[in-house]
Amino acid sequence: MDRQPGQEASGQASDWSRTLAVLNVVLGTTASLLSVFQSLPALVRLLNGRNVGIIQLSLDVVVTGAAVALTLLAVRLVRKPFWRGVTVGGTAVAVAAFIVLGAVYLTGLGGATVRIGLPRDGDPVSSEVRATGSFERLSDAESIWLAVIPLGLDEELLFPQNGPAEKLYSGTWEASIFVGLDDPADYGRSFKILAIVTNTQADGWFRSYLAQGRKTGSFPGVTALPPGARVMDVVTVTRRRE
Repeated sequence: MDRQPGQEASGQASDWSRTLAVLNVVLGTTASLLSVFQSLPALVRLLNGRNVGIIQLSLDVVVTGAAVALTLLAVRLVRKPFWRGVTVGGTAVAVAAFIVLGAVYLTGLGGATVRIGLPRDGDPVSSEVRATGSFERLSDAESIWLAVIPLGLDEELLFPQNGPAEKLYSGTWEASIFVGLDDPADYGRSFKILAIVTNTQADGWFRSYLAQGRKTGSFPGVTALPPGARVMDVVTVTRRRE
């Protein structure tokens, strides 16, 4: 029996509806996966002290929003409960991941932080010290430097130490520093230890200071930090007898 024109039109409409429903499921699931794969790495970076740029966060907003919109459309177009559940479930995971990311991001809007954990304020220390601490919201282009200021001298001089601290992926840092000389004149002296964050230019300044000192054999100290360097934390320690 030949199809009537009305039946053909109805069949074409049904085929188009199924195609649209399948396309909706594919796009919605893809958007959800993209959102999750953007949110989770960004969340891991934040929890491990790194920063997440506003561009990356904005892109995640767009992708998660698209997943939600496609899911709402799928609820209307997709008839099979299984595929509707796949779309809704994927978007629910994406939205949950984004909410957690947003909450963690908003708690750190105050900016980067760097803390000295060891040595603690008031600790007696030897001439060689393994300093450790934590950091949050540092970009990959920022470095952590340690500097020491001996107190009680005629002039307050700042002595950059050895090289940038090692930034570990756990959101912690560590560095080897020297607190004074192996000299009885430094026994009992107080020293400030500074944790400093530098941008690329200031990092280059610190490296040039150390390179010049190694070349001449003299590290005279400096009276001021370069532009792009920020003191983030300070502790005062006392040099003990060796």
